[in-house]
Amino acid sequence: MSKATPHPVFTSQPDPDKIGPTIEVIRIAAKPKRGLIVASHDPLGCYTHWRNNRKLPCLGPDCKCHQTGEDRRWYGYVAIWQPRTHNMCILEYTRAAAVPFVEYFNKHRTMRGARLDAYRRSEKTNSRLIVHLYDGDTPDEEIPTAPNRQRVLARIWGLNFDDFDDSKNVARLQIIQDAAFLPTPNNGRGRNT
Repeated sequence: MSKATPHPVFTSQPDPDKIGPTIEVIRIAAKPKRGLIVASHDPLGCYTHWRNNRKLPCLGPDCKCHQTGEDRRWYGYVAIWQPRTHNMCILEYTRAAAVPFVEYFNKHRTMRGARLDAYRRSEKTNSRLIVHLYDGDTPDEEIPTAPNRQRVLARIWGLNFDDFDDSKNVARLQIIQDAAFLPTPNNGRGRNT
């Protein structure tokens, strides 16, 4: 009996359970974003630290960044659907820009389906972020399901997104924070590598 010659198996897409989160986290730069649709139901955010060119979530009293007196900043994350490109992403917004999200949610008990415009006060990348939410007219069934924002962020931060709040993740995050306290390698020309 002869063996069959192995050959590749072609499919139109990977197995659905093998597709990882491919959701991009975007920050509004100088160019405005208009006509976005909110796919998230509610506001969600956390405190973070900026260490060695990397954003790290704050662990509260056990946080090494916190213990060394480093500032922490709150950032919010909302799933956004871009109808023109049919692209789903997560928009990161600042504490100051959180007010419209909270007010809209408190008034309507959901943000899903709201139309969103976001822009910077000036053309500088880090100028104040301005957000406007309006009642949308896109039917809910046309808006794709929002990604799990905690899972996406956990993956970016190197955490196990299946058990986001478990003690292993706290330990893993402490290791990541410890690594952020190591000296940054330098290429000898004054630039970090």
